[in-house]
Amino acid sequence: MTNPLETYFRQPAIYISLPSQGKFWPEGTIDMAENNEIAVYPMTAKDEIIMKTPDALLSGKSTVEVIKSCCPQIKDPWMMPTIDLDTILIAIRIASYGETMSVGVTVPVTNSNMTMDFNLVDALDKIPKIVPNTQLTLPNGISLELIPTTYQMMTKLALRVYDEQKMIQTVQDSTLSEEEKISKYTETFNKVANYSVDEMLGCIVSVKTPDDKTVTEQGYIMEFVNNIDYATSKIIKDAINELKTNGALPNQKAQSPEEDVEKGAPETFEVPITFDNANFFA
Repeated sequence: MTNPLETYFRQPAIYISLPSQGKFWPEGTIDMAENNEIAVYPMTAKDEIIMKTPDALLSGKSTVEVIKSCCPQIKDPWMMPTIDLDTILIAIRIASYGETMSVGVTVPVTNSNMTMDFNLVDALDKIPKIVPNTQLTLPNGISLELIPTTYQMMTKLALRVYDEQKMIQTVQDSTLSEEEKISKYTETFNKVANYSVDEMLGCIVSVKTPDDKTVTEQGYIMEFVNNIDYATSKIIKDAINELKTNGALPNQKAQSPEEDVEKGAPETFEVPITFDNANFFA
């Protein structure tokens, strides 16, 4: 029997196109419509509670659960390429709270605080919807096929770095000898360096040699990454970081109050908008 209240269930509030256009999502993790759009529903009361759970926010679980709830076409948000993250979060915010969001900003020069009303629909329009180039050719003729970082990888690395930062603070406040502290610091910094390598491995799909041999075996790619020089490693890291900027919301323009302009502040200035779930969904 059909629930007679089904008519009153929440309905899609907005339809969006993703910057990735569905590319880079593993098979079975997203159901893309023929027009490459996905439906976005408003959050439920349960979703709001989930988004305010500190431990779940830190681990990324709350974001994953809310995306599943509000974007039912997304089957596994952990596998979401991070270039789609800003678009999805903005759309959920629009569907749940409306088209505008107030953001606190600091005026340059005068350092006075002001509130900026931020139009989220305009923000969505400003996010490029162009699939990024994922081919990278190194100076030695080797070609790499890259993929953007997944949300799972991003949160995993962020959580690791957070844990190591806590470890550093604990060591600083401990009664260990200077020699023991240096040993702990070295161990921590080595771990953080390994996280960068892990991210690189997660973003390299294949390596093609100048004589047209294509390598996809992760073990071989790991050996390659662990034995390249710093200059080559930097080129690859820079390319991965460049991929991360695709789909990111550009800085927004704010206007300084007249009294601040009179004190030397610029008439307009750019404001970077970061999506901290603790206040983005408040």
